[in-house]
Amino acid sequence: MPLALPLPQTGNGGQGRLSQGPQGNSGVDLRLLGYFVAVAEELHFRRAATRLHMAQPPLTRAIKSLEARLGLDLFSREPDGVRLTDAGALLLKHSRELLATHATLIEAVAALRSSSAHELTLGYSGAAAGRIPAALMRKLRVLRPDLRVRLLDLGVGADATAVQRSSADVAVLASPAAWPAGIACTVLTTTPVLAAVARNATSYESRPMAARVLLRDAPAHWAAPPEEHVLPALLVDSYDEALDFVAAGCGHFLTLASCTERHSREDVTYLPRLDLPNVPICLVWRNGDSSPGTSACWRVAEELVSNPELNESSGSR
Repeated sequence: MPLALPLPQTGNGGQGRLSQGPQGNSGVDLRLLGYFVAVAEELHFRRAATRLHMAQPPLTRAIKSLEARLGLDLFSREPDGVRLTDAGALLLKHSRELLATHATLIEAVAALRSSSAHELTLGYSGAAAGRIPAALMRKLRVLRPDLRVRLLDLGVGADATAVQRSSADVAVLASPAAWPAGIACTVLTTTPVLAAVARNATSYESRPMAARVLLRDAPAHWAAPPEEHVLPALLVDSYDEALDFVAAGCGHFLTLASCTERHSREDVTYLPRLDLPNVPICLVWRNGDSSPGTSACWRVAEELVSNPELNESSGSR
């Protein structure tokens, strides 16, 4: 790991002068610093080489390379052995601190990697997911009891961008016409499109309204069928606000069967739109993500694909 060491200059001539090397490059490899610390602590090249599990000649060459790179003498060669120069003593102090910091950093990264391997953020669109996130969590707790799962409601208009930008590792979303690049998915179930109408409407055809209630951030699968584009639109900011307009008889609101349990009201009823196709509900993740949490969730999702639990929660017909 190349590392630039801003070493101060001293006034001890060739023995203690701390300066940049001939090319002005003071970048130092941590491996060389480790070699230097071993020689500085042993004050003996052969013992240092034994400690480092290497031969003495390459160690000697490494120290000479370090001295040449820094442009200073780190050791004085004397008849009874080697001694640290003033520059060497200063470098030894900083090298020990630097190597200790590096070791701490390596340990912290390893701990972080181990921790992240046991965490999973499961995102979902509350307007589409229904009971699926809870079903996935129950299965994950059995398969991977060590996995910490965090649920994240991505909002009504959620799409795969939340997974692309890593807000969620995986997400349960209604399928658009096409997924963006870099996204993998598996279809968990399908859910019907329903029309939310005032309770006094006996059928969709006899609905006493002539307007569409639309969420400003409505997902694509709630787009109006061609024949309804001529209807005026009432734009609202939330699902509950849309139902308030519906209950008041101001219009009708297209939604999914999977979200009706979360939004059950006495003054609103949900009628099937048999003219509209079911919407796939998918588990999505970043293509190529093979992390333990994502892999476990994908395996659980595959097991649940044909599970009646999902079909009942999504209102599949």
